Amino acid sequence: MKKTLSLFPLMLMLCIASLSASAHDFEVDGIYYNIKSNTDLTVEVTYRGDYYYSYGGEYSGQVTIPETVAYNAKTYRVKSIGNYAFYECSGLTAVTIPNSVTSIGNWAFLRCSGLTAVTIPNSVTSIGEFAFSQCSGLTAVTIPNSVTSIGNYAFDGCSGLTAVTIPNSVTSIGSSAFFGCSSLTAVTIPNSVTSIGDYAFCYCSGLTAVTIPNSVTSIGNWAFLRCSGLTAVTIPNSVTSIGYQAFSYCSGLTAVTIPNSVTSIGLSAFSGCSGLTAIKVESGNMAYDSRNNCNAIIETATKTLIAGCKNTVIPNSVTSIGNYAFYECSGLTAVTIPNSVTSIGSGAFAGCSGLKLVSVPVTDYASFCENKAVGLIYSNIGKPVQLIDGDGTEIKEYVVPEGVTSIGSDAFRNCSGLTSVTIPNSVTSIGSGAFRGCSGLTAVTIPGSVTSIGSEAFSGCTSIMSVKSFIAEPFNVTGLFADETYRQGTLYVPIGTKDLYIRYDGWREFLKIEEVVAEPAPNGQCAKPTIIIAGKEMRYECETPGAEFESTLTTEEQRFTGNKLVMENKDLVYILTVYATAPGYDRSEPAQMKFAVSRNDVNQDGTIDVADIATILSAMTALARQQMDVEE
Repeated sequence: MKKTLSLFPLMLMLCIASLSASAHDFEVDGIYYNIKSNTDLTVEVTYRGDYYYSYGGEYSGQVTIPETVAYNAKTYRVKSIGNYAFYECSGLTAVTIPNSVTSIGNWAFLRCSGLTAVTIPNSVTSIGEFAFSQCSGLTAVTIPNSVTSIGNYAFDGCSGLTAVTIPNSVTSIGSSAFFGCSSLTAVTIPNSVTSIGDYAFCYCSGLTAVTIPNSVTSIGNWAFLRCSGLTAVTIPNSVTSIGYQAFSYCSGLTAVTIPNSVTSIGLSAFSGCSGLTAIKVESGNMAYDSRNNCNAIIETATKTLIAGCKNTVIPNSVTSIGNYAFYECSGLTAVTIPNSVTSIGSGAFAGCSGLKLVSVPVTDYASFCENKAVGLIYSNIGKPVQLIDGDGTEIKEYVVPEGVTSIGSDAFRNCSGLTSVTIPNSVTSIGSGAFRGCSGLTAVTIPGSVTSIGSEAFSGCTSIMSVKSFIAEPFNVTGLFADETYRQGTLYVPIGTKDLYIRYDGWREFLKIEEVVAEPAPNGQCAKPTIIIAGKEMRYECETPGAEFESTLTTEEQRFTGNKLVMENKDLVYILTVYATAPGYDRSEPAQMKFAVSRNDVNQDGTIDVADIATILSAMTALARQQMDVEE
């Protein structure tokens, strides 16, 4: 069969391509324009071609944009600089924008790395998103009084920018507006600004001082993250919220004062501020306080210490140390945890590389556990912190208290001195990285009560060569053990479960898996229960304290031959089996009782009653003694 190719569609496509190859409306003196209105006679500056990436470097050197441009016997006013107009024109060194322009579009000068100077006139009211993003050669910019908003990422990545003037007309600084402006040394935010967006000055490592006016009510998430050169910041009384990691890793910051207007402080707002020596919450704040001049921020309602520094003294009234409260506080060398503390949050002391002594004035470590979850101590990767008892002795063998239900994430991370840990049957979950880097551990036993294990729970535990898991129904876990454990160690699992374990990540990687009988519980076996029938009631009893009972009821349909019991009568025998269980005990031996139910006059005395049941049971016993076969 022959196929005929029509040339018409192909010619039509070529015509369309030819028409669209020049998306700009016209070009004058090397500048490309799009007509915005033939009524108002306005145009915008644009890129050459169909798409912003159709041509590269169409603008270079110094470009002066005129206020008006003539085309087809008409004079148009240049009203705006369009989206992507000068996109990736790395050869562009300077641009002059006329007073007729009111807006600079999104991505207008994105990646113009050679641009060193730009004059923005008073006519411009808005600067779009990514407008000057990654213009690494730009050293200074003056934003005129006409501008009311600075778009997201407007000057993102302008690493050469050393100075910026923000006028009183600006009301908001967009997200990541000056992200990565590492050469920026100082910035004054005018009284007109009410909010500082997320990441607004993030990674401005050269920034040494910033003035936040009384008009600002919110400081966004990561707003000043990793401004390592920032040595001082004044938060005005107008601010009500400080975002997540707002000043995190401002290592040069030495002091901070939280005004009484603040009602919300995000997680890790000051984490990683290793130079911080003083923290104060002004009196009169209804949400937070720094009681007893403790050099910390305490959430008043919950009595939770949420941010500390190297000079923090934890007051005895604090009941909880929050997540990441001292995170990467490298100057912290010693800390005393008062006996009022009942919980320590995830990562509370992680990265405290200088921490040498943790004083815990009680021996019942379960008292530190929120909802009975272990969270004792954290350490910096590669620099383990010792686990210290109340008398100052390093803990090498640790027994997780009975009743603890979960071991939190990173709970024992990098405790390289820990050689043995006992996990009780009450534990149901082990968090991510719970024992990561515990290189002294040689063996671990995971009880059958555990139903959840976080990723890398035992990663970096390179000395573990014996893993006993009594989980009856295994599940996937990412990177559970170290490669050395998988290659050289042995995984012991309950009898009959090996085929299950090799199906799941975290377990299948073991080169050697053996089945074993579960280890006896610490208190032995539960006492065998007793089945008691009193009148019409039945109950179970067991001598083991706190015992609970498991029971099953099965039927046994039997046929008897050689006597007057004929199985067409459909007589049934019920077998009740009862086990006793208790925390810390293995399951008891079974207790059993048989019940018979008759639907017929078995002994042919004219009535169906208890005598018929007795006849059935008697016949069953006699037949069993004679070892007679039972007919199916």
